[in-house]
Amino acid sequence: MDKHFTEEYHYFTYSAPLRSRGKLIGYLERLLVILLTAVGAYPSIAFIIAAKSIARFKQLDDRNWAEYFLLGTLSSIFLGLVLGLIVQGVLT
Repeated sequence: MDKHFTEEYHYFTYSAPLRSRGKLIGYLERLLVILLTAVGAYPSIAFIIAAKSIARFKQLDDRNWAEYFLLGTLSSIFLGLVLGLIVQGVLT
């Protein structure tokens, strides 16, 4: 068996939906955006987006994947912002 590193990406998800790492990251991301929006820490939201982009930088070379990533990230951040603004309105 060849044990050399390659540039290929393989994704593994568990059979139980809540145990999928991607879904868990998405839930945590939205929760953080909601909380940060509720307290008005908008620069911290920009940090989350930047960190996510840096972590996936190499994969952004694939245009189809990059569009998928951008669509998912923007919709997740938008949802988190809207819910965070609702929470902020309720708290004030």
